[in-house]
Amino acid sequence: MRVLVIAAHPDDEVLGVGGTLAVHALKGDTIFPVIVADGNPVRYNEERHKELQEACRRCCATLG
Repeated sequence: MRVLVIAAHPDDEVLGVGGTLAVHALKGDTIFPVIVADGNPVRYNEERHKELQEACRRCCATLG
């Protein structure tokens, strides 16, 4: 099965449906997370933006 998750901000996918995503990952399903906000450039500088992207990748790896 293929699962598409659309979230407004990084971590919303985990806080909202993280347990469900973990179950799908254990079943071998393919999960496609889509984060529609990329971080407000006024709020986050380029370095912080990259840190947030990496944190999102690590979270996805942890969930499978």
